[in-house]
Amino acid sequence: MINKVKAFLRLSMRYILVVAMLSFALSIGAVGGDFGLVPDAEAQNKTQQNKKYKNNYRDQNFKKLQQRKYQQQRKAAQEKKYQQQRQINQYKKKPYLTNKLIPSSERNLQVIQQMKKHDRARDAMKSGRIVSLSVIRSTIKQRYPGRIVDVQLIEPRNNSGQIFYNVKVLTGQGKLMNVRLNARNGNITNVKGQR
Repeated sequence: MINKVKAFLRLSMRYILVVAMLSFALSIGAVGGDFGLVPDAEAQNKTQQNKKYKNNYRDQNFKKLQQRKYQQQRKAAQEKKYQQQRQINQYKKKPYLTNKLIPSSERNLQVIQQMKKHDRARDAMKSGRIVSLSVIRSTIKQRYPGRIVDVQLIEPRNNSGQIFYNVKVLTGQGKLMNVRLNARNGNITNVKGQR
């Protein structure tokens, strides 16, 4: 209890001392514009300048934020345009993927069916049901010199039929030949066109 009384006395003495010093300062005129108790014209000018500076600073920051936001939106739009152009270029390289007369849903279906067909052909080759394309090419090059223009894997509608490769060969004389090969063993079964 004695400690609490001592602490209270110390605090009250400090308070009394501060009040006495302020009253003395006011009586001699030491307190005025320097301490901000009495506003003068110079202090008002400084506060107005500070407000203007803060408003200008706020406006500049707002403008910078707006510019940054605009630049980000512009960059996002350019990136989107670049991605669209890339997709268009991919379709130009692979014209079979797109046809402007076919609606996009049907076009997507065609692409999916084609991908499934490629997967089935790869699985058949890995399992040994058909020979690889390199074997077919070497067989064609040996028998019919020329340039291979197109190769198609013809699958039967039901699983009981044979699988064939249809190969189009452009001869040195500029004539087109259609060669049909058995996909299981690589033997030539049919040739159409002039040699």
